Amino acid sequence: MGLIAGTAACEVDDNPYGPAYRSIVPTVVGVYRPIEHLVIPRSSIPDDVRPVPPGGDIRLVFGSALTLTGRVYLPDAGRGGETISARLYGTWEYDRTSRRMTVHIDPSPANQAITEVLQITRIGSWMRLEGAAEFGGSLVPIDLGKSLLQREGSGGGGPGFGNRVPTQGR
Repeated sequence: MGLIAGTAACEVDDNPYGPAYRSIVPTVVGVYRPIEHLVIPRSSIPDDVRPVPPGGDIRLVFGSALTLTGRVYLPDAGRGGETISARLYGTWEYDRTSRRMTVHIDPSPANQAITEVLQITRIGSWMRLEGAAEFGGSLVPIDLGKSLLQREGSGGGGPGFGNRVPTQGR
């Protein structure tokens, strides 16, 4: 009996990112959308939220292998009133002590390489990601959220019912 318990305690952990990384995966990894599009109690949304302009959308997807994908679409928000439209690919790092996310976005025809530090905060049952990044020659505020709620049949865009974008007219 003692031999079995001793063997289990010495089990090899093959997670290359260590215990601190494992503990953030359920809360940090996932799809972040404009806070006003999340299905969360309006009373839990801070007064300082910076909504995306009408018709615009910003989505960032933080993968468990430290990959980043996303999309920025902001009509009339670029220099001279141009539309900012970019697909994003890159990587991310999380600083557990400062609760900051460093995102490294690869260069593309629509934007130069970008490295930005965003603040991440847990607010009740959702995560808030905020900061700013330059796209199309304009500084774009980033104020996104991700619900931590998990419900059956939650459907597209990542885990959790609260992570769905509401559809209008249905």
